[in-house]
Amino acid sequence: HTQSGVYYDTNFFSHNQNLAMDITLRAHDLRPILTNSLVLWVDDNPHHNNKLRRVLEKFGIKFDLATSNEVATNLFHQNHENYDAVISNVHRDVGSQGDEFVAAGDFTNVPVLLYCQGSFMEDKRPLPNHVYAVAHRPDYLITFLFDLLSRGGAPFAAGYQYNDRTTTSTNRSH
Repeated sequence: HTQSGVYYDTNFFSHNQNLAMDITLRAHDLRPILTNSLVLWVDDNPHHNNKLRRVLEKFGIKFDLATSNEVATNLFHQNHENYDAVISNVHRDVGSQGDEFVAAGDFTNVPVLLYCQGSFMEDKRPLPNHVYAVAHRPDYLITFLFDLLSRGGAPFAAGYQYNDRTTTSTNRSH
C-alpha cells in the first residue's frame, strides 16, 4: 500500500492494519525530518531487525550498523556529529551488554533508544544517562524514534533533562 509515496510493510504490521496506517501517516507528515536522518543501530544480531529497519529506511532514515560495542564505539567516535540518534539492543549473545555500551559512552548530544525484550524492564535496573526511552515492541521503537527526530534529534538531546529513573518507565519524555 502507498500513501503519497510513503510505504508500509503490511506483512510487518499484519496483526494491526490500523497501526500500520497510523505509522505511515505520521511518517508522511514527518517525511522532511525523517529523510536523511542518520541512526547508529547496535545489535549483535542485526538480521533480527531487518524488516523493521527496511520499514524505517522506506521513510528516509539511514542507518550505520554495528554488531558489537567495540565497533559501535569506533563508529560513534568517528561520526558522532552526524548521528541523530543511537538505537541499541540490551542483551548481547557475547561480550558486554547494550546498557553497558551506553553507560560507558559520551552520549551528551546524541539520544539513545534501548530496544529489548521485557527482561531488562523487569529487572528495574537504572537507566544509563542519555537513554531517551526503552522500547520492547517495534511500534514503540518507531514511535519513540519519530518523537525524538521530530523534536530535533541530537540538538534536542543536548538540552534534555534526564531524570534519575529506573526502567519502570519506558519513556522519559515530558
